[in-house]
Amino acid sequence: MTTALAHPHDPAPHPHELRRLLGLQRPAAVEEMTAEVAARLPRYTDAFNRTRGYSVHRVVDRTVGQFMAGLGDRRENAARPRHELALLYEDIGAQHALRGCPLDGLREALGMAGQVARRRLIKDAYRFAWPGVTLGALIESSVAVLETAAASATRGYALERGGPAAELAEHRDQLREALVADPPVGCRPLAELAGDAAWPLPDRIAVLALPPGTDTRNAILPAEVLAHHHASLAYLVLPADEPPGARRSFPLLRTQGAALGPSVPLGRGAASLRWARHGVDLVRRGRLPARAPLRCADHLSVLAAARSGDLLEAASPGALGPLLALPRRRRDPLLKTLFAYLDSGDNAVVTAGRVFVHEQTVRYRLRQISRLTDGALPNAENRLETMLVLTWLLNES
Repeated sequence: MTTALAHPHDPAPHPHELRRLLGLQRPAAVEEMTAEVAARLPRYTDAFNRTRGYSVHRVVDRTVGQFMAGLGDRRENAARPRHELALLYEDIGAQHALRGCPLDGLREALGMAGQVARRRLIKDAYRFAWPGVTLGALIESSVAVLETAAASATRGYALERGGPAAELAEHRDQLREALVADPPVGCRPLAELAGDAAWPLPDRIAVLALPPGTDTRNAILPAEVLAHHHASLAYLVLPADEPPGARRSFPLLRTQGAALGPSVPLGRGAASLRWARHGVDLVRRGRLPARAPLRCADHLSVLAAARSGDLLEAASPGALGPLLALPRRRRDPLLKTLFAYLDSGDNAVVTAGRVFVHEQTVRYRLRQISRLTDGALPNAENRLETMLVLTWLLNES
């Protein structure tokens, strides 16, 4: 049994071969997805199965079929299956509206089925030794199918409900804007806005800022997430009563280059949004790692130093003096070693591991710093200031 992906430069399988192999797995995949949804959403599954003309199993099978039909070798081959998928889910959304059933259950069911699909695609990629680019394209296509399904269901629901759906969306937008307003808007209580938006008001919130160009309009989002759909300024407001991701998972939460602002009490959402956007900017500039997402609370010193650049630049000669006059090739290793030494509690052994040199090299560099600064290594009084200046210098260089 193959236990590794093919070499990246190996040719990708032909679309017809992909469809054939996936077709062999289709019955088992449909059964697993259906069972997952039924086990985790039994009440929703029972209600869905009693909808005229539909059942979870039948809809999952049709969705998988449309996914496979869209794996053509030309872009136009995918147009018809995608259109048929949209029509299917528009009708499902309309049926939800007619029955007075919100779309939250459908969104959760789509997310669960998608998780099963991705697990199976990864196993198939290793089983058949597909190159990584093929696996990536398959997963991207599966996500696009789910996003089309969710967006189409929302459209069908709104068309059937008409005014109420549009009115609810407007209330959610008003609430989102109030939560991140600076200064906080006080014309209507947040509890009243939340009631109109059918949004349980948490004690704390956090804001996820998304990198410019992120398309959020067709994303599958849990009902408790309030989204600002703007290509250059998109962000999500999340309840923060528990760690993000502890009970929810959706693709936008794992966007590369996104930044999650600190958890704040109601009325301070603007601060979370401000720091989240600052984090996105630093990621784009290469000052912070492009994690998915980056958590601002884990990078306080870099964020604070970057926002205080003018002050820290002015303070740097007093804090580090002659070190700044050295050529960069000599200066940077000394600054990095000094920062690691202070950050590790003056432990040369730990410092050596962090800067990847021998312990004796650390001690030699510290002696150089002491000599250059006339023995004025940071003490208890100026340690914090020196570390902030070092943080700024090391991230600006």
